Amino acid sequence: MPHCQGSFEPSGILRVSDRSVVSFAEVLKELQSVRVVCVGELHDEASHHRAQVELIRGLHDSGRKVAVGLEMFRAEEQDQLNRWVKGEITEGDFVPVYLRNWNFPWDLYRSIFLYCRDRAIPMVGLNIPSAVTRQVGRKGFSSLAENLRHHLPPVSCNVDEIYQDFIR
Repeated sequence: MPHCQGSFEPSGILRVSDRSVVSFAEVLKELQSVRVVCVGELHDEASHHRAQVELIRGLHDSGRKVAVGLEMFRAEEQDQLNRWVKGEITEGDFVPVYLRNWNFPWDLYRSIFLYCRDRAIPMVGLNIPSAVTRQVGRKGFSSLAENLRHHLPPVSCNVDEIYQDFIR
């Protein structure tokens, strides 16, 4: 495993459902029975990305079928992600694609991308087109023409003061 040296073992992980602290091994065991795992992070925190790649590694090594959804990659870039995973595009050629989609340094996410590529783990772009994001950001959801609305999932977005403070 040339791209993912070392090991990651946090002192404990908070299980939100009962507020207990559990081991990384226990988390991996509990995740064997679920279909989807959502993992959040602070985008600029390297230790969070080490935890993410170790989670991917743990699930993959256990024999689970794994795919990695990327909230920062637009779905319209899926072909580039597929080429990356298949090894059809070099790291030097892929980094500009990454930077088109995300404003955080490549080195923070590099180990995740390399781990997935080296093991042919599918990576899926989950984000909507940037034109939709810009339009909603400038003029709100109601300003979207029907031809752009089909890019949005059927969810509600309630932005309150607490959330506004968090994203600032």
